[in-house]
Amino acid sequence: MLGWSGDPPAAIGSRDRRGRDDTMDRISAWARSADGVVAVRVGPGGAVWDIEFGPGASSVDPHRLAAIVAELSARAAARAARRAAGLPNAPHQAERRADREE
Repeated sequence: MLGWSGDPPAAIGSRDRRGRDDTMDRISAWARSADGVVAVRVGPGGAVWDIEFGPGASSVDPHRLAAIVAELSARAAARAARRAAGLPNAPHQAERRADREE
């Protein structure tokens, strides 16, 4: 008989979530401006996860800052997509399998 510490489905769900989180971290990507004013982290599908502004960001014109964020988001999204394409069983592939099974 197997012994469980806690609720078995919860333990399995927790392990599955950790595995997904690890995979998601591996296929996310950062892009930073050359001057270090902005850094953007993007996950699979182009979702922006983080935006960090350096100390000089407050002196940049808001329209220019928005353009920098947009450019970095696109660059990071392309990098994340390349990473996802190289991983077996990336989250988007698992979702497609689940859709077919329903």
